[in-house]
Amino acid sequence: DVYKRQVWVPSIRAVMGGVLVDAGQHVFMADTQTAQSHQDWLAALQRIGELRPERVIPGHYAEGAAQDMAAVEFTASYIRAFDEEAAKAADSAQLIQAMHERFPGLEGADSLALSAKVAMGEMEWK
Repeated sequence: DVYKRQVWVPSIRAVMGGVLVDAGQHVFMADTQTAQSHQDWLAALQRIGELRPERVIPGHYAEGAAQDMAAVEFTASYIRAFDEEAAKAADSAQLIQAMHERFPGLEGADSLALSAKVAMGEMEWK
């Protein structure tokens, strides 16, 4: 279960977040295509937060991005925003524009484009 794949190192209060945690870039959403998968992801992020880690190593991140709870909070915020904007968008172009407006300056525009096409049913992803 991907939502249980993180490593907690209590001696240094650190979590290796794996694919659950991103920082400083668009989150790849194409692998999680259902509302339930997004809820499971958010629950896993909440469990990381309950550990109260001092350091969180994201599985995917831009150079210089946060490596603490800010990365977990960013990922959760991004998932919620993606769902909100996908529900309002008519197509992937609108979803991409909305996400760029909500999260300006992030790396990973290709990841956003692919995720938006999958979310809007314009592309199949397995």
